[in-house]
Order: sequence, then C-alpha cells, then structure tokens
Amino acid sequence: MTLGEYLKWSLRQPWGWGAQPGLDCCKFAARWCVERGHPDPMDFLKPLYDSERAALLTIERGGGLLKLWQRGMTEAGVPEADDARAGDIGLLALPQEAGPNQACGIFTGDRWAVLAMAGMLFLGTQDVPDVLAVWRP
Repeated sequence: MTLGEYLKWSLRQPWGWGAQPGLDCCKFAARWCVERGHPDPMDFLKPLYDSERAALLTIERGGGLLKLWQRGMTEAGVPEADDARAGDIGLLALPQEAGPNQACGIFTGDRWAVLAMAGMLFLGTQDVPDVLAVWRP
C-alpha cells in the first residue's frame, strides 16, 4: 500500500481510542508501521486505554508519549532517523489553545499528516514547532 492509499484508507476509519475499533493518532502511525512490514509498535498500549482520559493516564504513567513510542519502536525494530523523509513517522509537539500537546504524524514529504478526532490534518513544517523524534519504518 502506498502512503497516499494509506492516508485515504485512514480517512474512512472511525475514531477509536486504544482498545476500541478504529484509529487514534497513535494507532494511525502504528498501523503504518505494520503496513511497512513491522510489528505493531503500540500493541502493548492498546489494552491499557479505551477513552481519552485513560489515554492521558497511560501516557502519564508511562513517562510520556515520547518514552512510550521509543519503547514501542525499539521493540518493533523501527530505526530512528535524523531527518524526516516521506513515509517517516514523527512525534510532534503541536501548539493548541489549551497549551502544548503531542501527536503522532506521518510525513508526506511536504507536510505532516496527523489524524485527529475531527479528521486528518496536514501541517506544513512551519506549523510544527518541534519534531521530538522521527522513525523510518
């Protein structure tokens, strides 16, 4: 499956936290790893949350989203990268009205695709103040 096909497929999926059917921003990026031939790097998290509140508690108890992704990507054998290329996964720091937040995205080569409850966001590199980590599945 090409990246474009994957993004189109993702748009047709319902939103679903962890154990729920569907995709959230982490499951969106993790599923892309699976499409690229890796084990699911977030499989160990899915049974731990099934709501936004449970997701936030899981992230807090796990030492932060970056630490959880580093663990999952290491266990899945997905190498870290120094720069983002098309198809890479990134953990992004995004400004929001309520303060800074983090989300997983997939780099298209020009923009970051981020799955949100309201749909797919395509953010230019100027819109993402900090890329915390990049992995090349």
